[in-house]
Amino acid sequence: MLADDIVVTPAFCRISRMIRDFSSDDIMVGNKKPNLRQLVENRLAARGDGATVREIRYREISTAGADLDELALDEEVAYETPVTHERFLQWVTPQGKIAGFLRLSLPDHSFVAAHAGELPTTPDEAMIREVHVYGMAARVGDQGQAAQHHGLGRLLVERACEIARDAGYARINVISAIGTREYYRHLGFYDHGLYLQKEL
Repeated sequence: MLADDIVVTPAFCRISRMIRDFSSDDIMVGNKKPNLRQLVENRLAARGDGATVREIRYREISTAGADLDELALDEEVAYETPVTHERFLQWVTPQGKIAGFLRLSLPDHSFVAAHAGELPTTPDEAMIREVHVYGMAARVGDQGQAAQHHGLGRLLVERACEIARDAGYARINVISAIGTREYYRHLGFYDHGLYLQKEL
């Protein structure tokens, strides 16, 4: 069942954990296979379904690495929620492995305006909900450098700003942990209440 489910999981979803990481000796009842995800991935490979899986964790480049010159920015994944238009930008290899991604939320102007007293944003503000870059990537001839150091995240943020600007938003917010705030400040963001913000 899990193998069937992961095949139809959308490209913007990441299944973080299929089972808690307990020793099988500590499990009294139920599934006693702590390596359940590995078993599911083995089943997918045996069935020949691995190439069709779009779920993020299955596609992470991890330590396997990627050639930067082969990465392409895929902007095709988009979906609607009742109050936002969501865009999922991802750096992918020719084999579909993912080197990094960004989640961009474009809120419905009328919804934000109607709830102005409840929300810490205004109708003309877009939102970067998450930026993540994985593993190792190197240009041909490099000795191997962390993908984070090649500007993949910066390029994702720049593209998100362009998309938001083209969609009519005047500013963009980013949800940032304390440890990444300085990174966003270098990209032109400034502290603004709960978020960091940038003029578009």
